[in-house]
Amino acid sequence: MARSELRRPYLPFAAYRRTFLYARLAVLGVTTGTTVILLLLGCSPHTAVATVLAAAWGGAEISSRLTEPLPAPWIRVAALGVILALVAILIGAGQQPVTSVLAVLAIAGASTEVARRVAGPPVPTPGRSA
Repeated sequence: MARSELRRPYLPFAAYRRTFLYARLAVLGVTTGTTVILLLLGCSPHTAVATVLAAAWGGAEISSRLTEPLPAPWIRVAALGVILALVAILIGAGQQPVTSVLAVLAIAGASTEVARRVAGPPVPTPGRSA
């Protein structure tokens, strides 16, 4: 088989895979960093981990709702980072972890729905004008 006949990896797909790998590493960094910040603020290890897990789970749901049907990994990572940062700021200001997570997720969820309704669908749909 000649060299020209060998299939080369499709570069956009490789770049696409690399983007998702970096986004996953960024999520790992953001969640680990938030856990460390909560530990430095004086939370017990169980409270810090439970708080970050609850906020990250809710943040992942909200960020996927924000960008669906498109994957948009960096927008999702940024939204998750903002949610976790706000939770850490509220806990640092003296709020309880449960109250902080619930308040931030409620506000983020409501603002995501408002943004989706104001902006409309991200892709053209049949029968709707652009």
